[in-house]
Amino acid sequence: MSKTVGGLDGLALNVGISSGLSLRKMTVEAWDRDYAVSVRSHMLFAQKALEMMSPGGAIILMSSMASQRGNGRNPGYESSKAAQIALSRAIARAGEEKGVRCNVIAPGFMDTPMGRDASRRRADRALTVPFGRQGTGWEVAYAALFLISNESSYINAHTLFMDGGHLGGIVRG
Repeated sequence: MSKTVGGLDGLALNVGISSGLSLRKMTVEAWDRDYAVSVRSHMLFAQKALEMMSPGGAIILMSSMASQRGNGRNPGYESSKAAQIALSRAIARAGEEKGVRCNVIAPGFMDTPMGRDASRRRADRALTVPFGRQGTGWEVAYAALFLISNESSYINAHTLFMDGGHLGGIVRG
């Protein structure tokens, strides 16, 4: 690949699924699927990327504000997103020798198919959305662009919560 496109400078790992099951209804298969997609895939891609990444490169993992919530309504998703944050620190440590950084973006309420589906399942969810709206993909993309660029060359092993201040207690109401 490096001969074709000049190497690998950055990698954004933006994938995740949600079984939507409570702990009482969780199956082993659903749990393993949530973790395979949201954690194992990130580890495998990061391993390979670190082998071929250019010095000074950057990796971004897309987590979620749900990684910090304790409501337990979706433990497979919530805990797999928390595991991504821990994994990012291991990736940052592994990349340190080459100067490869790894950071996490953890969006809050987002206007995505998954976010809209969650809002349909829980009508009260939208009542606490800061600014009276969900975040957009463009807002997350601009944060990702910053974290993958050299403009953020001294930011490493950091989690950026893009939640409109929700975790800080900024909620509508």
